[in-house]
Amino acid sequence: MIKEFLRTGLLQFGVFGVHQAPFKLNLSLLASYPRILHQIAQETSSLIQGVDRLVCEASAVPMGVAVSLEVNIPLVYSLGTDQAGVYDLIGAYDVGHPTALIVHVWEKKTHQKLIEKAKHVGLEVQQVISLFDLGNQPMGTTFSAIFNFLQVINDLEMQGNIPPGQAEAIRGWLKHR
Repeated sequence: MIKEFLRTGLLQFGVFGVHQAPFKLNLSLLASYPRILHQIAQETSSLIQGVDRLVCEASAVPMGVAVSLEVNIPLVYSLGTDQAGVYDLIGAYDVGHPTALIVHVWEKKTHQKLIEKAKHVGLEVQQVISLFDLGNQPMGTTFSAIFNFLQVINDLEMQGNIPPGQAEAIRGWLKHR
């Protein structure tokens, strides 16, 4: 599936953004590739355990909807605002639901706030499922990822899909971020 990410531009290599990242996960385009999105939903659904609600960040709504349809579990999604959870979270929720948080890539600062918002409206995030694991996993919840990004880079390098220098730049960036 990673080769499809490369072919479609969902994963790009170069220098991107303020932090000079040597790669870009262009996952906002995921909904444009329904076959890939469906595969991701199937992979994600196999990781979901013991929850009866899903919650996702605003940028992961297509992935969240696809997973929700795959597992028949209601989805609550964030509008991505700084407002309190009752105003930011859209969906059917009430107190006492074990919940899985679905994200593209775990980002502590952003997603910890989302977990707190969910908690304030009664959704207890017990599991975080990320499309990519960049090596910075959350504390206090079960964490699963579809892809370990470091392993992806190592595999792409071994297969000759990216040059060794690019792979080394990515490994260095991941180590020091």
